[in-house]
Amino acid sequence: MAALRLSGRAHETHHWLSKVDSRIDVVDPLFGDRSGWPIMIPLQAGITSMLAGDFKRALEYFVRAQVQPTVPALSFLTRDAFAKAALVHVLFGRLVDARSNLEKAAAIAPSGSWAEPLIDATAQLAEALANISDAQEAIELIDSIQLQSIGEMWPFYIIGLGRLLECGGNHRELLPRLKMLEGLPFPRVDGEGVSGSVFAISRATVHLLSGDVFVAQSLLLEADPDYVATQAALIQLNLAMKQPQQAIKVAQLLAADKWRGLRQGELWRFAGLSAAYLQLGRENEAREALYAALQGGVTSENLALFAQEVLQFAENQVEGWPLRPPTDTPATLTQTESQMKLTGREFQVLRLLVEEKTQSQIADELFVSLNTLKSHLKVIYRKLGVTSREAAVLRAEAVGWW
Repeated sequence: MAALRLSGRAHETHHWLSKVDSRIDVVDPLFGDRSGWPIMIPLQAGITSMLAGDFKRALEYFVRAQVQPTVPALSFLTRDAFAKAALVHVLFGRLVDARSNLEKAAAIAPSGSWAEPLIDATAQLAEALANISDAQEAIELIDSIQLQSIGEMWPFYIIGLGRLLECGGNHRELLPRLKMLEGLPFPRVDGEGVSGSVFAISRATVHLLSGDVFVAQSLLLEADPDYVATQAALIQLNLAMKQPQQAIKVAQLLAADKWRGLRQGELWRFAGLSAAYLQLGRENEAREALYAALQGGVTSENLALFAQEVLQFAENQVEGWPLRPPTDTPATLTQTESQMKLTGREFQVLRLLVEEKTQSQIADELFVSLNTLKSHLKVIYRKLGVTSREAAVLRAEAVGWW
């Protein structure tokens, strides 16, 4: 199982996970095995599940490791189980559970194990994401992590970095970072699990936020279709493409049992469903989806998962819905107003203008005549309120599309 995991072959690990699971002894919280294997085996199974994208199962394994009596000489194993659980919770569950696991990890004194720097890096990553309300400080904290210490958690480092940059309104900054990280020999098989999907999904998210839905669509084809984050991104893609019925179908694939105990994952479903129903003008269904979201609790920290039009509807139509804090709206939520006026083809033209291609090159790439291209340019300039190519490029850069 470990050999497959270390080569990025996430799909093949499930067979061996079942083999490992059958060999985990009944948990005895009173009398521990001093060898450490009753902690080591579920810990490694949990890491495997994380990388395969099965986060609910990962947490179950980590809890099995946590409840075993700590072996003093191997205390780093228990500390690692708490740190890894904190990372899962901060990315997909509840912040309160993430912080609780971080506190428990910090309460275990570090040993002299070679694994300690890796555990520290995992805990530091979780701590940065738990401080997402101060995105800039959190980014500085995540940037201070030594990459050689991030180990197998490298895909979650990328996920966390993307979230923090998005929260701070600097999502475009992720692209050059991804280009650097893709050049590193991280173990991955394209289209398998988290490690084989993280680059494609991260790039697709940036392009979705920038309004380039066609590039996002092609990128998501490279991600693992069974990975829940791929499905969540597909919901957002279909909403951006004004295909609410398709968004509903994808949201229904995110079955509740996959997310039980993982609050952010549950809210992804409800956020997608409510936005899709509002696009269809089906306010009753949107209201019911939001009431369902409230059943598990919605905090002010969760509101960023919902589109602005959904939040406005919820505040007016859903009793008990939390109000947004009186702060400035992040740039990523306001910069698309003008952009959404552009059609997909017009946005393609604008993107090629930014790449400094000539009109002839653009026409050839899009398989249109020069006259057709000039017509597109006139419409683009009018919609953006500019009169020249240079001004259009500057406008696109000013609002963060590139």
